[in-house]
Amino acid sequence: MRVEQKYNVGNSIGRILFVAVFMTFQVWLMVSIITHYDDGSGILDKTIQLIAFLIVLRVYGQHKNAANKMPWIILILIFPLLGILLWSLTSGSLLLVRKKKQFLKYDAELQEILPQSQEAVCALAATDRGLLEESRYVTEHGRFPVYQGTSARYFPEAEQGRLSQIEDLRRAEHFIFLEYFAIEDRESFAPIREILYQKAEEGVDVRILYDDIGSASMLSFRFVKLMESHGIRCRDFNPISPFFSIFMNNRDHRKMTIIDGKIGYTGGYNLANEYFGFVRPYGHWKDTGVRLEGEAVRSMTAMFLEMWNAMRREDWTADLTKYLPAVSDENRPGVCVPAGVGEQKPVSADRGETGLGDQTCPTRSAQLGRALAGQCFVQPYADTPMDEEQTGENVIMNILSMAQDYVWISTPYLVLSDEMARALTLAAKRGVDVRILTPGIPDKKIVYQITRSYYGALVAGGVRIFEYTPGFNHAKMTVSDDATAVVGSINLDFRSLYLHFEDAVLFHGGQVVSDVKQDFQHIWPQSLEVTERYAHRGLGLRIWQSVLRLIAPLT
Repeated sequence: MRVEQKYNVGNSIGRILFVAVFMTFQVWLMVSIITHYDDGSGILDKTIQLIAFLIVLRVYGQHKNAANKMPWIILILIFPLLGILLWSLTSGSLLLVRKKKQFLKYDAELQEILPQSQEAVCALAATDRGLLEESRYVTEHGRFPVYQGTSARYFPEAEQGRLSQIEDLRRAEHFIFLEYFAIEDRESFAPIREILYQKAEEGVDVRILYDDIGSASMLSFRFVKLMESHGIRCRDFNPISPFFSIFMNNRDHRKMTIIDGKIGYTGGYNLANEYFGFVRPYGHWKDTGVRLEGEAVRSMTAMFLEMWNAMRREDWTADLTKYLPAVSDENRPGVCVPAGVGEQKPVSADRGETGLGDQTCPTRSAQLGRALAGQCFVQPYADTPMDEEQTGENVIMNILSMAQDYVWISTPYLVLSDEMARALTLAAKRGVDVRILTPGIPDKKIVYQITRSYYGALVAGGVRIFEYTPGFNHAKMTVSDDATAVVGSINLDFRSLYLHFEDAVLFHGGQVVSDVKQDFQHIWPQSLEVTERYAHRGLGLRIWQSVLRLIAPLT
């Protein structure tokens, strides 16, 4: 096996700063040019105001959350020229429209590539109508089916996931696909790199897709050359450019490893030292992940191939033929309405066994725990900013609306839409035990302040807030009613929910649901409940947090 000499990874933060400065210069130059040609008649000024008004109408009429619209509307109305330029070069760019068409073209083919098994739907429907409805949303609107018979393992620490990935990578025979927001070519990645070299030399198709902004400060310019010298293909998502010619605001935040289409990993961790405890800039880094083995990995393979080919606007027919062979007819979509579905009697929303008159009603958790014993329904899914379906947010809101006993959520960043805040507090007001875990030590102080700005309203609505005191909580996971869990890359903030490409896995039943709940039960004693602290806020704090809330969608 070919061995490379060690080298220091160059820090590319200077490239990011140069791009930021050059973009700022471009905006200043365009504003100066337009202002320079003002003949004093006011015609140009009136034209700009008219354009600003039309854009405001356009923004207001979009099918987006109001909190996403307001910063743009305020900016355009107060600073019309600057607002028009920034909007035209980002959210309103023609290139973004072309990119959307490209992704939507691929999305339309997913239903044929990933048909829904009737057997899995029938089995889930026979278990619980609520679980079927949660799953059906992802199938019909996200185009990702639910699978039965896929084994799953949960990792409460990122290092456990990394070590497991290394062992599985050694056994790869056909292909290895890596897609990560951030890759750092240092100690944590070194054993993976050597395995990739070896597998590529054995003829395994090895591909690496990474986000250019996420990895810019971690990878040198030599990284791609080294990979390609070993036969490994690399692509950087949305490369950093000093010109306003790309959809720079949209990033690939996914974290996936796919091996031979049989084994898949995802979760909150990137392939960088801080995620695995090699360095500890923010105390203990809490992160989680999952390993899938079985048919459900087909969806993860499709996610990767879609992104890989969309970056170069290629026809992915050859990849689909090679890595996603046609599914047999018996697994094609169909209608399944088992007898008795929807006839379950309502149960109490209280916790534990509840006495009602002469009868005792078990909670939904107790009922589903028994119904799902030994069963595991797995549904990997992706979320994309290229459509108007907020899949990541809607999955959590569906879980909140169905919950009867508890919903526990872990997120490093908390920047909520009005709809999500209402869903959280409404569930709490119904008597559901709603808890949110956030970091005790922040990695980004301004975002941390924005996160805390949402505590007051949530606490007033009955939500309990905990901060992870050992360090930085980066885990993105949800568990509810001993029946449903979500683990993936999606934060509960505007960037993840509206601007980033994301992935996650929705679980109904199985050991993962129990393991996620157990992990939360281990975390709560280590965390500080700050609910009472934010029950009452002073005037100064409320004003400051209102300012933070205004800029939150732009962070």
